[in-house]
Amino acid sequence: MSWNGNGGNGQGAWDRDPELDWIFPNEPELQETASLLQVRRRPEPPLDPAFKAALRRRLIQEAWDRAAPTMPWWRSLFAPRAMAWAGATVGVVLIAVVVYTLTVIPAAPSSQVVVSSPLQGSQAVAATRPIELKFSQAMDTASVEDSIQIQPATRVKAYRWIDDSTSRSCPRTASRPTPSTRSP
Repeated sequence: MSWNGNGGNGQGAWDRDPELDWIFPNEPELQETASLLQVRRRPEPPLDPAFKAALRRRLIQEAWDRAAPTMPWWRSLFAPRAMAWAGATVGVVLIAVVVYTLTVIPAAPSSQVVVSSPLQGSQAVAATRPIELKFSQAMDTASVEDSIQIQPATRVKAYRWIDDSTSRSCPRTASRPTPSTRSP
Protein backbone atom coordinates (compact mmCIF):
# COMPACT_ATOMS: atom_id res chain seq x y z
CA MET A 1 0.00 0.00 0.00
CA SER A 2 1.14 3.50 -0.61
CA TRP A 3 -0.38 6.89 0.02
CA ASN A 4 -1.56 8.48 -3.15
CA GLY A 5 -2.99 11.70 -1.78
CA ASN A 6 -6.24 11.35 -3.85
CA GLY A 7 -9.15 10.41 -1.74
CA GLY A 8 -12.83 10.83 -2.27
CA ASN A 9 -13.06 13.32 0.61
CA GLY A 10 -9.95 15.27 -0.53
CA GLN A 11 -7.83 13.87 2.26
CA GLY A 12 -5.95 11.19 0.31
CA ALA A 13 -6.26 7.42 0.19
CA TRP A 14 -4.17 4.25 0.32
CA ASP A 15 -3.45 2.29 -2.83
CA ARG A 16 -3.84 -1.45 -2.74
CA ASP A 17 -0.63 -3.31 -2.02
CA PRO A 18 -0.15 -6.14 -4.57
CA GLU A 19 2.19 -8.02 -2.21
CA LEU A 20 -0.48 -8.21 0.48
CA ASP A 21 -2.97 -9.45 -2.09
CA TRP A 22 -0.51 -12.14 -3.12
CA ILE A 23 0.27 -13.20 0.51
CA PHE A 24 -3.37 -13.16 1.67
CA PRO A 25 -5.38 -13.91 -1.50
CA ASN A 26 -8.67 -15.04 0.10
CA GLU A 27 -8.38 -13.59 3.60
CA PRO A 28 -9.78 -10.06 3.73
CA GLU A 29 -9.48 -9.84 7.56
CA LEU A 30 -5.70 -10.39 7.42
CA GLN A 31 -5.39 -7.92 4.55
CA GLU A 32 -7.28 -5.39 6.66
CA THR A 33 -5.00 -6.01 9.68
CA ALA A 34 -1.87 -5.69 7.53
CA SER A 35 -3.07 -2.44 6.02
CA LEU A 36 -3.85 -1.04 9.51
CA LEU A 37 -0.39 -1.94 10.68
CA GLN A 38 1.12 -0.14 7.71
CA VAL A 39 -0.97 2.92 8.34
CA ARG A 40 -0.13 3.22 12.04
CA ARG A 41 2.80 5.52 12.61
CA ARG A 42 5.58 4.33 14.84
CA PRO A 43 6.63 6.73 17.57
CA GLU A 44 10.05 8.31 17.28
CA PRO A 45 12.56 6.73 19.66
CA PRO A 46 13.54 9.09 22.46
CA LEU A 47 16.91 10.74 21.92
CA ASP A 48 19.50 11.16 24.60
CA PRO A 49 19.57 14.83 25.59
CA ALA A 50 23.35 14.88 25.36
CA PHE A 51 23.40 13.23 21.92
CA LYS A 52 23.36 16.47 19.94
CA ALA A 53 26.09 18.01 22.07
CA ALA A 54 28.26 14.88 21.83
CA LEU A 55 27.75 14.65 18.06
CA ARG A 56 28.62 18.33 17.64
CA ARG A 57 31.74 17.92 19.82
CA ARG A 58 32.88 14.88 17.82
CA LEU A 59 32.30 16.56 14.46
CA ILE A 60 34.17 19.69 15.53
CA GLN A 61 37.09 17.59 16.82
CA GLU A 62 37.28 15.69 13.52
CA ALA A 63 37.23 19.00 11.63
CA TRP A 64 40.08 20.36 13.77
CA ASP A 65 42.09 17.15 13.30
CA ARG A 66 41.71 17.35 9.53
CA ALA A 67 42.51 21.05 9.41
CA ALA A 68 45.55 20.82 11.72
CA PRO A 69 48.92 20.91 9.94
CA THR A 70 50.68 17.56 9.77
CA MET A 71 53.89 17.13 11.74
CA PRO A 72 57.10 16.70 9.73
CA TRP A 73 58.51 13.15 9.80
CA TRP A 74 61.57 14.16 11.78
CA ARG A 75 59.44 15.64 14.60
CA SER A 76 57.60 12.36 14.98
CA LEU A 77 60.96 10.72 15.77
CA PHE A 78 61.18 12.80 18.95
CA ALA A 79 57.61 12.17 20.05
CA PRO A 80 57.17 10.49 23.46
CA ARG A 81 56.18 7.10 22.03
CA ALA A 82 59.18 7.01 19.65
CA MET A 83 61.55 8.05 22.45
CA ALA A 84 60.17 5.30 24.72
CA TRP A 85 60.78 2.69 22.02
CA ALA A 86 64.27 4.05 21.41
CA GLY A 87 65.09 3.87 25.13
CA ALA A 88 63.79 0.31 25.35
CA THR A 89 65.86 -0.69 22.31
CA VAL A 90 69.02 0.84 23.77
CA GLY A 91 68.37 -1.00 27.05
CA VAL A 92 67.95 -4.35 25.29
CA VAL A 93 71.13 -3.79 23.26
CA LEU A 94 73.11 -2.90 26.40
CA ILE A 95 71.87 -6.00 28.19
CA ALA A 96 72.80 -8.13 25.17
CA VAL A 97 76.32 -6.63 25.08
CA VAL A 98 76.84 -7.29 28.80
CA VAL A 99 75.59 -10.88 28.51
CA TYR A 100 77.80 -11.46 25.46
CA THR A 101 80.82 -9.95 27.20
CA LEU A 102 80.36 -12.03 30.34
CA THR A 103 79.59 -15.34 28.64
CA VAL A 104 81.40 -15.47 25.30
CA ILE A 105 84.54 -13.38 25.61
CA PRO A 106 87.10 -15.19 27.83
CA ALA A 107 88.38 -13.33 30.86
CA ALA A 108 91.93 -12.03 30.76
CA PRO A 109 94.37 -14.12 32.78
CA SER A 110 94.99 -12.77 36.26
CA SER A 111 98.30 -11.01 36.83
CA GLN A 112 98.25 -12.01 40.50
CA VAL A 113 100.45 -15.00 41.34
CA VAL A 114 99.48 -17.30 44.20
CA VAL A 115 102.29 -19.18 45.95
CA SER A 116 101.65 -22.25 48.09
CA SER A 117 103.89 -24.64 49.98
CA PRO A 118 103.31 -27.93 51.80
CA LEU A 119 105.20 -26.39 54.74
CA GLN A 120 102.90 -23.38 54.92
CA GLY A 121 101.75 -22.81 58.51
CA SER A 122 104.25 -25.30 59.98
CA GLN A 123 105.88 -24.35 63.29
CA ALA A 124 108.98 -26.51 63.65
CA VAL A 125 110.77 -27.13 60.37
CA ALA A 126 114.31 -28.46 60.09
CA ALA A 127 116.72 -25.90 58.67
CA THR A 128 118.09 -28.41 56.19
CA ARG A 129 114.72 -29.61 54.89
CA PRO A 130 114.03 -28.65 51.23
CA ILE A 131 111.35 -26.01 50.73
CA GLU A 132 108.94 -26.62 47.86
CA LEU A 133 107.03 -23.68 46.37
CA LYS A 134 104.17 -24.05 43.89
CA PHE A 135 103.14 -21.03 41.81
CA SER A 136 99.73 -20.56 40.23
CA GLN A 137 101.29 -19.91 36.81
CA ALA A 138 104.57 -20.37 34.97
CA MET A 139 107.32 -18.16 36.35
CA ASP A 140 110.64 -16.66 35.19
CA THR A 141 113.05 -18.84 37.14
CA ALA A 142 115.88 -16.29 37.34
CA SER A 143 113.67 -13.52 38.79
CA VAL A 144 112.15 -15.92 41.34
CA GLU A 145 115.61 -17.08 42.51
CA ASP A 146 116.74 -13.45 42.92
CA SER A 147 113.59 -12.50 44.85
CA ILE A 148 113.33 -15.28 47.46
CA GLN A 149 113.95 -14.21 51.06
CA ILE A 150 113.89 -16.67 53.96
CA GLN A 151 113.49 -15.56 57.60
CA PRO A 152 115.63 -15.97 59.65
CA ALA A 153 118.29 -15.03 57.12
CA THR A 154 119.44 -18.15 55.31
CA ARG A 155 121.33 -18.65 52.11
CA VAL A 156 119.83 -21.07 49.57
CA LYS A 157 122.29 -23.78 48.58
CA ALA A 158 120.61 -24.88 45.35
CA TYR A 159 117.42 -24.36 43.38
CA ARG A 160 115.85 -27.22 41.48
CA TRP A 161 112.91 -26.48 39.17
CA ILE A 162 110.56 -29.39 38.57
CA ASP A 163 108.68 -27.36 35.94
CA ASP A 164 108.05 -23.63 35.31
CA SER A 165 105.61 -23.39 38.21
CA THR A 166 107.26 -25.59 40.90
CA SER A 167 110.58 -24.86 42.62
CA ARG A 168 112.43 -26.86 45.24
CA SER A 169 115.18 -25.06 47.13
CA CYS A 170 117.61 -26.49 49.61
CA PRO A 171 118.58 -23.87 52.22
CA ARG A 172 121.66 -24.03 54.42
CA THR A 173 122.03 -22.26 57.68
CA ALA A 174 124.41 -19.35 58.04
CA SER A 175 125.88 -18.11 61.26
CA ARG A 176 125.52 -14.52 60.26
CA PRO A 177 123.20 -12.83 57.75
CA THR A 178 124.47 -12.59 54.22
CA PRO A 179 123.94 -9.46 52.11
CA SER A 180 121.44 -11.14 49.80
CA THR A 181 119.25 -12.43 52.64
CA ARG A 182 119.23 -9.52 55.05
CA SER A 183 115.79 -8.29 55.97
CA PRO A 184 115.18 -4.60 55.29
